[in-house]
Amino acid sequence: MQKLRKLSLAMTAAWAFAPTAWSQSSCSPFAVSGTNTHDDVSLSAAFDGAHFVVALEGGSAPHYAGVRRIDTLGQLVGGLATLAFDAHEPRLASGGGQTLVAAIDRASGPDHDVSAQILGPGGAFGPVLPISRAGGKETVLGVGSDGTDFLVVYEREVSPATEQGVVRGRVVSAAGVVGPELAISSGLGDHARNDVAFDGSNYLVVWTDDLFDSEVRGRFISSAGVLGAEFAIDSSPAVSDESVTLAFDGANYLVVFGDEFGAPQGWDLYARPVSPAGAVGGLITLSTELHHQALQHVVFDGANFLVSWTDLRNDANDDFVCDTGEGTCIDVLGRRVSPAGALVGGEVLLGFGPGSQFLSPLAAGAGKVLSAWADGDVASGGDVWARLIDSSGCPVVEPYCFGDGTGLACPCANTGASGHGCANSVFASGALLASSGTPSVAADTFVLLGSAMPNSTAVYFQGTAQNEVVLDDGFGCVGGSIIRLGTKTNAGNASSYPQAGNLAISVRGAIPAAGATRYYQCFYRNAAAAFCPPATSNRTNGLAATWIP
Repeated sequence: MQKLRKLSLAMTAAWAFAPTAWSQSSCSPFAVSGTNTHDDVSLSAAFDGAHFVVALEGGSAPHYAGVRRIDTLGQLVGGLATLAFDAHEPRLASGGGQTLVAAIDRASGPDHDVSAQILGPGGAFGPVLPISRAGGKETVLGVGSDGTDFLVVYEREVSPATEQGVVRGRVVSAAGVVGPELAISSGLGDHARNDVAFDGSNYLVVWTDDLFDSEVRGRFISSAGVLGAEFAIDSSPAVSDESVTLAFDGANYLVVFGDEFGAPQGWDLYARPVSPAGAVGGLITLSTELHHQALQHVVFDGANFLVSWTDLRNDANDDFVCDTGEGTCIDVLGRRVSPAGALVGGEVLLGFGPGSQFLSPLAAGAGKVLSAWADGDVASGGDVWARLIDSSGCPVVEPYCFGDGTGLACPCANTGASGHGCANSVFASGALLASSGTPSVAADTFVLLGSAMPNSTAVYFQGTAQNEVVLDDGFGCVGGSIIRLGTKTNAGNASSYPQAGNLAISVRGAIPAAGATRYYQCFYRNAAAAFCPPATSNRTNGLAATWIP
């Protein structure tokens, strides 16, 4: 089965985006592709010692595949460097100041080959390197570097009827010399994404067995291309036909994979540590939310692993389209894992907002992590965005759940202004929940600011889950475990929490020391019973906040 590819195609069919308004400048997203002339996605990322390098592909005519370089301050360096062949789904790795980019080569027609080019320190590509010309359909699974040379891993389809394949690879020298083909999988193999990393002595390549689609397997390969023994990493009976990826922390690998579950069908995310000697550690549960958590990436940031994934828990009907009432629908979330295998803090928001955020490669360097993602909406063209995250993470505050007609219909046609809740009897704009300060557990200056409300009672509250349902005169935007932060009386049609004498939100909301993502809203009385009968209350929009330690 090719569910990963089908998921990617279903999502990339709706590439698009209007840039999201992010409130925290220290981690603010910046445009990587940025022209809106293509429907762009980001597929792989690396750090070459001086720059972050992101592999990009543009889906609309004229099609392109190439890379952008980004300095450690988040500034684009040079222009787009495009590959000199009919490239699709590029993957890359950096070593010795160079970056090798390998991709599907469609020059030969529907039977894909694999080609590559090496990007030099100056940002120019060298000649096209023929990695594989076997005459069948081939797909790049990953590229790794030992610091000097490279290993390109690819899948070759051996049965068009079943779409089953085998995993193969070639070592490529820094000078562009392509070595002999390596038979990496002894049997059928597939379902990998950026699936090779180096531990200082050997590469580890991972994939899913493509016969029963349930076993995650791996193999060590030396820099010279000498194959070690193939071994099982996860043998659970659950179907694992989703992308497998990995990173190395200087002592052990973390292999991240998906397992399929039943109704409603979806993928959960798990991981296992693997030592350079091949010892496999215990199962780590990353996410078991409803629907799909998929298309994952992982990087080691110097202190912890950071796993990112495309999250579809809000896509209630599993159609990979953001329908009315599904809120932010498709987001990029992340989770940190310590070298000891413990989860660090809660989920973090990496790419979040109306529409679809997906395909989220990571790269680490200069004490930072670059997180890139495709930002898309069905209605318009798309771009790739990124942000730089330091070891403390990014405090992100993002509004959602609007009564402005972009999502659910307000209960009595009382549509509010853009970004607000549904209209009330005093303000046709509807109430607004905004914020000031920083959601940091150690240095909490975070304040919730409610405005455009009647001068009545207002209740500020926090939840552990996002929601979007019609409730009274507006929408309920918060779910999960609810904490009532405080009750205020609006004056001048506004109020806030906390005020003098109140507990900080991190204390009242019991935010874990390691940080977490929480959701906020304000309920208020609207006593004009005739305005939108029979209810006499309403709510603001929602706010999602990612707290840092």
